[in-house]
Amino acid sequence: MKPRIPTATAFLLFTLLLIPGTKQQSEVAFLSGQQNTISCGHPLTSGDFSRVIWSKAVGGNYATILEYNADGSTVEPPTSPLVGRARAVGNVNLQVDNMVVGDEGEYECHVRFNNPFGDERVTYNVVVRVQPSDPVITATPSDTPVTDVPAGTNFTLTCTSTGGRPPVSHTWTLDGTEIPANTSLSPTPNTDGSGDTVSTVDVVIPDRKGQTLAYKCEAAGLSPIVTMAATQTIKTQKGTTAPSNTLSAGAIAGIVIAVLVLVTIIVGLSVYFLVIKPKH
Repeated sequence: MKPRIPTATAFLLFTLLLIPGTKQQSEVAFLSGQQNTISCGHPLTSGDFSRVIWSKAVGGNYATILEYNADGSTVEPPTSPLVGRARAVGNVNLQVDNMVVGDEGEYECHVRFNNPFGDERVTYNVVVRVQPSDPVITATPSDTPVTDVPAGTNFTLTCTSTGGRPPVSHTWTLDGTEIPANTSLSPTPNTDGSGDTVSTVDVVIPDRKGQTLAYKCEAAGLSPIVTMAATQTIKTQKGTTAPSNTLSAGAIAGIVIAVLVLVTIIVGLSVYFLVIKPKH
């Protein structure tokens, strides 16, 4: 015969399973300058709860952002850290307008249920990231041509992204194939964790006559930063190579022949004036 669980014990276990509590803190990331929504994670109707309180940790304590009541009314205290920029959506979710880096921190959603089992609290670590400027590619020297470029021409391409939080990473490709690059972050990052990214590639135009080469710099960051890219196209020259400081084989042969002829003339004149002429 199987042992039976006492009725009182079974009721206590069932009750403990239903008692709301504090859920594990999770991290959510948003982009600055946008309207973002922090979800409380409760698909509640007005009959399930009496009040929802959203707060933000400030100076070691929670400061109330707003209170949303089951009758649909909202109370926003004048001391709210998001005064004028927060509202309740979907009963229990918090919508923040024009989110800024200063809004980063710990948030709490406190739901008061219409039952005898208490309340439930959900905390979030909100991270605010900043979309950097679109990447820009420049060439050094600045007068580097981009059309009819002879094979063997060499120069440097520089890609710059400014203001990313955190700074983004760069990936360079040539016609879709990744190529090595030198990447550095801004030497003095801002105190809020944002910064610039600069990368360079040394280019030597290959012997691909009359073709268009696509050098692409892709700037990617942590979600929800949007990946952006810039492309510099180079059109190679048809049938010629870059000017060279070295002499061709034909030029060298011509110089050798001229020197030999000159030496022969000098030797002939020397023999004539020093040996043959004195005898006459």
